[in-house]
Amino acid sequence: MKFIKQLECLQRLDHLIKNKCTGAPENFVKKLGISRSHLYRLIETLKDYGAEISYNREQQCFYYKKPFIFKVLIPDTILSYTLIQK
Repeated sequence: MKFIKQLECLQRLDHLIKNKCTGAPENFVKKLGISRSHLYRLIETLKDYGAEISYNREQQCFYYKKPFIFKVLIPDTILSYTLIQK
């Protein structure tokens, strides 16, 4: 389940960045319910997948410099197996 929670957090992070609703880092971590260091690890993860993420000090928000699509495809068999194991 930890893996799925991580993916959910990445999806929320992506959504907030796309909508420029992150706020300053201290507000962003509160929205996500994670630590500041975890936030920057997640940002680095997205960057590893090609996202160009910057921070605008005037608007106090993170944003994508170029369009980026974060999409995770999980085969139904894996998801079904995870749900059955609960």
